[in-house]
Amino acid sequence: ILILCSVLQIFGQNTITIPFNDGFIGVSGGQGTSTTSYHLSYLGLTNLQFSQNSSSTVFTAQGNDIIGNVIITDKNNIEHTISGFIKWRYPSGNSPNTAVFQPSATTNKTIATNGLNGSSTYTINANTYIGLTFNGFTNSFTEGSELRGNAATTGLLDFLNSYLGTLPSLSIANATAT
Repeated sequence: ILILCSVLQIFGQNTITIPFNDGFIGVSGGQGTSTTSYHLSYLGLTNLQFSQNSSSTVFTAQGNDIIGNVIITDKNNIEHTISGFIKWRYPSGNSPNTAVFQPSATTNKTIATNGLNGSSTYTINANTYIGLTFNGFTNSFTEGSELRGNAATTGLLDFLNSYLGTLPSLSIANATAT
């Protein structure tokens, strides 16, 4: 009898995830502009999260962007993970409440909606913006309208980490899997 066994040890890697109550989805109108924007809840999209794999215990920036994933559950309760980066913030000014995420160039996902966008689906690609509104904040706008913000992400990184600090966390050290 031949028995094969392997041990996988991963040190210093964390998956950091934070939830959001709502946000928006829209079409890229250029830096800092989302056209034909809808509240995620208006379209029946739920379970919005941002996650990042990091060797740190806080979110980190890579250059001017905050690289990570958006996790979203569509109208049919199917969870989708979309890779990309936080690129800008909404609204403009020193008090943003929404981090705006742009999917990576290779993204092409079709998610189910409740049809209030004129279709039972929404296609997410590199020309899509997904707004992640921090819990405790709301954004009032007319469904299908244009939203404008600005490109500064430095304040957003601080806001993400401050928000992360208010959430419970789980840490496992010295784990070995066989």
